[in-house]
This record gives sequence, C-alpha cells and structure tokens, in this order.
Amino acid sequence: MALTVSLFILSVEKNREVETPGKIATSLSDALILDNYSDFKGLFAPHNQPSKSDFEQLQKEITAGYGIKTYAWVGLQDGDMMLIDVGEVTQKRDFSGYYIKDIQILSKDLSDYFEHD
Repeated sequence: MALTVSLFILSVEKNREVETPGKIATSLSDALILDNYSDFKGLFAPHNQPSKSDFEQLQKEITAGYGIKTYAWVGLQDGDMMLIDVGEVTQKRDFSGYYIKDIQILSKDLSDYFEHD
C-alpha cells in the first residue's frame, strides 16, 4: 500500500510541537479517528501532501483501538539493515527515556522499502 510508505516521510509544521515519532503517530491516528483532514495534512512535509482520498482510505483502516510502536533503523554496509524496536520507559526504573526492545536484521530486499525518498 503506497500510503504506508508516506508515513515514513512525516514531518511537522513549524508551529507544531511534536517531540517524538510516537507523538506524530498518535496525532496521525487522532486526526483520522476525529475526521480532521486539516490536522492530518499538517503532519506531512509540504512536498508530500496526501489527498483527501488518501485520508479517507486510511480512515477505513484505523479503529479506535489502535496501537503505536516506534522503530529506528541502521543501514549496514552490505545493504541489509537493523530494524530496532524502541520502547519508552513509562514506569519508574533506574533510567529514563528510551530503550531497545528488540533488533531484527532485515535483508536488502526488505531494507529497500525504508531507503527510498
């Protein structure tokens, strides 16, 4: 689905204060559920604006019970990549911030999906 690709190119308007990829994903989900096309468009880079039909198609896919995960990736010299599942500390621990939950090595075929502009 081409719309999934666009989600990796999300950016934020200068007047918004979205601090993490998780907050961007939450804002995206909220805009879809609340039927707010204007807020939805505001999450995308100016050169990558979604159409109203993109918005409506994604609205059909999301439900009120959505889940959000944060991933980072590291490109490797051989074309493979490490996909890192990042967690945020939500309970009091010896450290705060983010931590690595899991790492998967993806082959070049799969990593090409993340490499495009």
